[in-house]
Amino acid sequence: MQVSFSQTAKEQLREIKLFIAKDNPARAIKYIKKLIDRIRKFLEFPYIGKVNATYNREDIREIVIEGYKIIYHIVSGKIIILVIYKNINLNESDINIY
Repeated sequence: MQVSFSQTAKEQLREIKLFIAKDNPARAIKYIKKLIDRIRKFLEFPYIGKVNATYNREDIREIVIEGYKIIYHIVSGKIIILVIYKNINLNESDINIY
């Protein structure tokens, strides 16, 4: 299955790369390549991700890879990566309010 990236996802990848490059430019390039490779590998099985709760549609799913949430659209034998953002996993039961 072919994987492509929306303009938004491309910009988000560039921002991730620029952020990492502040400390280590070579590492930034390697990290982005690794992230893209992992996205493509996982999405050989597009239904591995769960249905995204916001859209609540079978063809729009999400998966967390390398600490980033990837939201993607399955359409006509291809996958379009819609957005990529840092996943913050917050367990509300861990919050001490007192």
